[in-house]
Amino acid sequence: MVGHIAYSLYKAEKVQYINEQKENLKVDVLPEEVVQEFTTGRESKTSIEHYRGMAESILQGFIGGSFDDMSEQVISEVTNRLTQHMDANIKPGLPKKEPGWKKFWSGVLQSMVGTFAMAFVVWGIVTVVSKYSAEKIFPPEGSSLQTEQVAVPPAPVDSMTIEKVKPQEIIAPAKNKNTTPSAKK
Repeated sequence: MVGHIAYSLYKAEKVQYINEQKENLKVDVLPEEVVQEFTTGRESKTSIEHYRGMAESILQGFIGGSFDDMSEQVISEVTNRLTQHMDANIKPGLPKKEPGWKKFWSGVLQSMVGTFAMAFVVWGIVTVVSKYSAEKIFPPEGSSLQTEQVAVPPAPVDSMTIEKVKPQEIIAPAKNKNTTPSAKK
């Protein structure tokens, strides 16, 4: 592809040179030496590389431009198709926007229902736990959980000495009447 473009550039330049020389010399047919002059200058390696570079840049510009045009076209088509698909299939299924006041009252209602539901659950738990605990501590009459009551005999009176203490003696103990200051030493 690059070779074909380079050769086309060479030929276009050659045609332009021949037309310019015809005008300058005012002839319809150029002598072969004038045409040979052009060809000799263009057969060098530098000249061939020049045509090749020009051909590559033209081809690259064409491909790049075509790619840019194609990519814009593809992006546009895909965007249009997606928009049509969304309008036809997705948007009808989306919920409609509600006004703010409806959202507010809906939130209030949800909070109240949640509060009552939670209170009911807590009440149920407290009722079950308190009933279970009360039956353990105070079993109902005739229940198998009821324990036997055993009578504990009173302690013998003679083994204990009960002494009555006056409240004043607890606060300030009585002074020993038999003690004298010299006995305290």
